[in-house]
Amino acid sequence: ALATGDTVSVIYSATVGNGVTSGNFVNTAVATADNAPTRQAQATVNVSAPLPQNATLQVTKEVRNVTDSNNGQFAEQTNARRGETVQYRVRVTNTSTTTAAQNVTLRDQMNAAGITLGTVTGYSGDLSSGLQLGTILGGTTVTILYTGTVNVDNTTITNTATAQGTNTNQA
Repeated sequence: ALATGDTVSVIYSATVGNGVTSGNFVNTAVATADNAPTRQAQATVNVSAPLPQNATLQVTKEVRNVTDSNNGQFAEQTNARRGETVQYRVRVTNTSTTTAAQNVTLRDQMNAAGITLGTVTGYSGDLSSGLQLGTILGGTTVTILYTGTVNVDNTTITNTATAQGTNTNQA
């Protein structure tokens, strides 16, 4: 029993359930007694959608000369002559362990660098305007292989492949 002027505090916590993305939720507390009028109080909780989390991409690119049988291992660089075929291996890794990288696009501007790129199968788009890799789950690597034909003589060709998702920085 409560004496006149006494106060009782009740503290509790609640967890927003799965599937609830946003909204206002009203909680009503009601106090009753045999010898006093019923009293109630309300509190409103505004639940907002969670802030999107960003994933982090890492890109590595290696090349090998597939025309020259002595040069078959992927490396950071290779030697090739006009008309020879080189193969590229690009690995796009989502280094985040919990957040998927969304709508990832890979770009490689090799045509301007003196190599005509072949097509890449299994993905929509193209390397110049953007090859659509889709979603890359946290801790996952996507490997893309493609070939190109060397169109120049006595030139060092340097280029970089880049990848970016809607929730990532460019890598």
